[in-house]
Amino acid sequence: MSFYKIGTCDYCDEENQILRPSPFMVDMSSMMCEYCWNETKKEYMNSNGEYIPDSDSRKEEYKELTSNLVNISPSYLKSISINAFKHPDNLNGKIVGIEYVTPKGLDKRLCYKVQWWDIEDYIPVSDVEKGIYKIVDTIS
Repeated sequence: MSFYKIGTCDYCDEENQILRPSPFMVDMSSMMCEYCWNETKKEYMNSNGEYIPDSDSRKEEYKELTSNLVNISPSYLKSISINAFKHPDNLNGKIVGIEYVTPKGLDKRLCYKVQWWDIEDYIPVSDVEKGIYKIVDTIS
């Protein structure tokens, strides 16, 4: 599993960011973007001299992710197949990230993290390649 991922920062809600786990022990499950990380690093250094490493401290893994980063926002998924999820209001889902997901009982797969107004889900990239969904640039 990658140390970094692409998604929405749990601290500033900025989408399509490279994230890493929070440096706070009480908030270990949260993910933080580079901007929030650097601001936290400065605050800790100025308040009590505590050192927090650079956001890209795992240089090779960080460089690999940034070289593969594609600006996918604002892009939406449109349901094409009758087997695809369709929002009750017929809205397309907004792509807010991409990450590896391991569904229960299945193999790990690369998925788009998609948000509809009231629903969040992961759609396998392979479903787009198969034509079940189509990437579009409008919400409806």
